[in-house]
Amino acid sequence: MSQPALDAPRPVAPRMSEVLNPKLALLLVVDALRVLANYMLMPFLAIYFHVALGFSLPLAGLLAGLPFLSGWLLGVVGGYLVDRLGLVRSYAVGGLLTAVTVAALGLVHAFLPVAVILIVFGALRPVGRNAIDALANQNAKPEHRGLMQNYLYWMSNAGVMVGLLVAAEVLAAGHSATPLFVVAGVLALQVVPIYVGFAGGDHATRDTDGQSGADKGFGAAMATLTSDRALMLGATAMLAVILVEAQLNATMPLDLTRHFANGSQLLGPLLAIDSVMVLAFQPLVGRYLGRFRPTRVFLAGAVLGAAALGLGGVANSVGLWVAAMVLYGLGEILWATQLNQLLGELPLPGREALYFSVVGMAQSSAMFLGLTLGPTLLRGAPDVLWGGLIVVSVAGAWAFFGSTGALRQRQLAKPDVRVRAPGFEEPAVSAAELAAVPMFQGGGAILPIARVSETAIFGVPVNTTPIVFLEALRPSEGDRVWSYGSTREVAAGAMLVEAGAAERTVYLLEAGELDVLVSSADGHAERLTQMVAGSVFGEQAFLDGLPRSASIRAGTACRVRELTWEGFQSLSAHEPALAQTVLLDLARVVSERLRRTTEAMNRLRSA
Repeated sequence: MSQPALDAPRPVAPRMSEVLNPKLALLLVVDALRVLANYMLMPFLAIYFHVALGFSLPLAGLLAGLPFLSGWLLGVVGGYLVDRLGLVRSYAVGGLLTAVTVAALGLVHAFLPVAVILIVFGALRPVGRNAIDALANQNAKPEHRGLMQNYLYWMSNAGVMVGLLVAAEVLAAGHSATPLFVVAGVLALQVVPIYVGFAGGDHATRDTDGQSGADKGFGAAMATLTSDRALMLGATAMLAVILVEAQLNATMPLDLTRHFANGSQLLGPLLAIDSVMVLAFQPLVGRYLGRFRPTRVFLAGAVLGAAALGLGGVANSVGLWVAAMVLYGLGEILWATQLNQLLGELPLPGREALYFSVVGMAQSSAMFLGLTLGPTLLRGAPDVLWGGLIVVSVAGAWAFFGSTGALRQRQLAKPDVRVRAPGFEEPAVSAAELAAVPMFQGGGAILPIARVSETAIFGVPVNTTPIVFLEALRPSEGDRVWSYGSTREVAAGAMLVEAGAAERTVYLLEAGELDVLVSSADGHAERLTQMVAGSVFGEQAFLDGLPRSASIRAGTACRVRELTWEGFQSLSAHEPALAQTVLLDLARVVSERLRRTTEAMNRLRSA
């Protein structure tokens, strides 16, 4: 059941054809190509430095981690420059320079120049990721941004699988410089489709005031990022799961080469199992994950992935490594679908590259720590390594839950269309602010209140706890209730409910945003408040049969579930216990809203 709680299950995802447009489809293909090139290189760097160049295991791990260290330290600078230069231009320049550094890496063999090249490579590498993510957010509908990040993740796994197999089986990655030159060529070529496909549309991203985040200065950009609790906690959740995933590039390659004669050849197929799992099952599993709370899904996936790596590392058996990678792939599907959805919703308009650069910094820091600490712990304290990964996973789940809650609070507080209260000159009351006040929830006349905040009216605190409909029902029972109704797709701008209409239907908003409209003093419709996914509405007319008191219009493309009075009568005939639960819960919703209104009015009178 969809509900407005912070950790509510999400509605069923729309079909891919509803999400993609030609530009988004191009981004999916190009990003898969970019990831293919990276995974022909990154997992084999430690082996290349150890086997081909003769560096010790700790030095090989340090060198392999340097790109992630520079990406960690310089990630926000890269995001700032992407905002200033424009996404397409940054992608093209960054991609070509990255290709040059990879080719140079294959030409030098001394420690110091290799280290310098890797630092430059690490600073350039996140530019492509940030630009792709930002372009996806800018070209996707707001309600599809999280889903688009999942599509990018899904397609990138195709690149991972092909890149690993080609590098390991065809190019003998880790044993010669040949893959480096192949990767350099691929990185240079994949710039062309983006530059051509988005030609003429490149510009610096802009905030709603017309200025870019870069135009306001680096200090202002940093202040915005560090003050956003949702972003900081979301990046922390990313750091935790990538610290675990880093062991696929750090300890796993070295562990395989230590215990098996053909360890480097085993690495590619084993890592490909993870990609095959994601490619085969993420779309299927993702459609059913919406029935469960995101934090529980994230926790289950993160812990399963960490435990699976521990299984493979302790067993040192090819068969158990195969089983471990199957379990890890399942865990990755669980945590990645939830995290990508969250990350797609986090960026503020005009600051996409900056926001994604923070997430990229978290990834880079996790990879650096994993690549440098992992080999050391593998050699000296393997049990601490594998057990510690589970602790890190639990900490990541805690951060994910915190980020989800902070994001919902930010969405409620965001600036919105202003409504002028009759008889007052100052119009500084937002729809989001009105929505937080119980007396405005569900429609009604605009009251002459000049200032309303999220938590208080004239400084008097109000109860803003969400009212959850059918909270006590299991998801399967909720689905049975709504099976007696229907689901409707509503285009943006279409009227869903007309004031004065005599129809008895209760609605649940599954996706999108709806505007509640009332007539102003001059007869024009004004937006009173806004409803988001999880909102239930229309319960008063459903219960008493009187005409609608307000109009409701789709602010964005929406999907709603509808239960008519006739559908409810059918539910009563076939499943009377469920029907009684619905009726009692609707009465509870009405009672709770009335109680909150009374409490708020009493506080106003005594203030």
